[in-house]
Amino acid sequence: MLDSCENHRASAVRACGAVLAIALSASSFGCRSNRPFLHGCPDFPPGAIPPPAGTYTCRWQTAQMNRADAGKFVIHQNEWFMGGKTLGPDGERHVRQMGMQLSHVPYPVVISRSVDEQLNDERRQIIVDQLTMAGVADASHRVIIDKPEGEGLWP
Repeated sequence: MLDSCENHRASAVRACGAVLAIALSASSFGCRSNRPFLHGCPDFPPGAIPPPAGTYTCRWQTAQMNRADAGKFVIHQNEWFMGGKTLGPDGERHVRQMGMQLSHVPYPVVISRSVDEQLNDERRQIIVDQLTMAGVADASHRVIIDKPEGEGLWP
């Protein structure tokens, strides 16, 4: 009984050793192989240096910040008093803030689209007039009616 356990253990050790030897020999080819079927590594020119850590993360964060900044220039449905064509107190404050910032940013003013096209046109004209009075020279070109990229807090 003892001999069979030792024989079994010895054969298991030999099998593990054989698997390890095959794995090591196969991995030694790596990128240094001239065989096309084993060549799995990209061809980098000599002296190639990867970009610093965070290079792509920084670009992604900057893109997200720009999209968030553009969202500050959206007038959502809940900023209109009772769903009409008069801005509520929060909407009035928001438009005043936009009037102070529009000369420093490239974003359009987006008015969230409603189902009533006549109401959309009237709201656009109201915002254009208020921004013009606030000193925004190109207000008529910067105010658009559209579905905002980001959703407002209220339907």
